[in-house]
Amino acid sequence: MKNETQTILVACNGLLMILLAAGCNESSTSTERTASTSPKAALPGIATKEIATKAEVLKAVAELEEAANANAPPEPVFVIPEVDGWIMREPSTLPPEDHGFTVAYNHPTMVVTLYHYTRNQASISDDPEGASAKFEMAEAEAGIQSAVELGMWQKAEKVGASVTQLGTSPTMALWSRHQLTDEGDLRTSDTYVWIFKNTVLKLRCTTRSETSTVEQEMMAHLLTEIGNACEASK
Repeated sequence: MKNETQTILVACNGLLMILLAAGCNESSTSTERTASTSPKAALPGIATKEIATKAEVLKAVAELEEAANANAPPEPVFVIPEVDGWIMREPSTLPPEDHGFTVAYNHPTMVVTLYHYTRNQASISDDPEGASAKFEMAEAEAGIQSAVELGMWQKAEKVGASVTQLGTSPTMALWSRHQLTDEGDLRTSDTYVWIFKNTVLKLRCTTRSETSTVEQEMMAHLLTEIGNACEASK
């Protein structure tokens, strides 16, 4: 069961990486951007409105990730930490127009993906409640709905949103939570967005809806370590 759960969570976060890229094909130096409609997924062999199996989506995601990884990722704007209890994967490059990469932190029942990109913008407001952060959050939420359209989840419901700390660190981020339904099972997807050194940083945290105290503590520790790493790199 753990291996099956891990596969599903990795597939979801991998798909959302591609959906993020699908919505990142316009470069702009303006921070006053308006959120677009749901990003259109360019998944090989799968039409945007087609309901695909998880295996088909996972295969398509792997093909697109392989193509993007032909390019080296840009240098990170902070020291991305290794955290006890989590397996940190090697960076996966986003398409050149996004100028970024992702890093996955894996756990047997949880997956966290860090997105690090600029869309080639020269200047981005670092206000967690500003237009830039809100735009990126809207794009992330549109990506979740696109994942539903592609059959990764049967339903996605937004259940919370605020500006919050990353764990107990001083770093503040825009946050939203969605409850995801997958063949009767429930998952929780937390999204955190903040801007650091003219770079969009986004965390997608996917867990079971009912997590243990230990799992909650591990998630809080990971968020704190990432937030503190940003503070240390100022």
